[in-house]
Amino acid sequence: KASKESMIEHQEQIKEMVGNAGLRQDEIFISPEHFSSLLTQLNNYRHQCDMTDVVICVGERQFPCHRAILAGCSEFFHQLLQTLPAYAESKVQKLVIEDIYVDTVDIFLNYVYSGVAKITADNVEQLLDTAKFFQVQRLTEACTEFLNKHCS
Repeated sequence: KASKESMIEHQEQIKEMVGNAGLRQDEIFISPEHFSSLLTQLNNYRHQCDMTDVVICVGERQFPCHRAILAGCSEFFHQLLQTLPAYAESKVQKLVIEDIYVDTVDIFLNYVYSGVAKITADNVEQLLDTAKFFQVQRLTEACTEFLNKHCS
């Protein structure tokens, strides 16, 4: 729902820019599938370790990712990745993250790359902690809503 609202807001901003530029609005093509298609492809790249430029290390697990996707979704990663020195394109930066649950990192990254998170009674508390740690407001809210709805 939030992603649709965001997409509609983005489309309205584009229409406003076009109107301000004196162009006719019917000359603009907006693809509603573009964002989800792009994220789907980037998620496929992540799973194939293709074009990834950072690896999140949690315990013994390693999660290849794309810096721009992490930074765009998480204020934690945005701040952290800004402070790291620039690496050559051939180098992949490793980020060792402690104090989070390795079992929820896959769920978290699925959310980051798709906007979809499977929240269950078994994972909600750990996922909430992970979402708070990485400062992802909408996932934090979804976990809180789940707890209020199912565990009160």
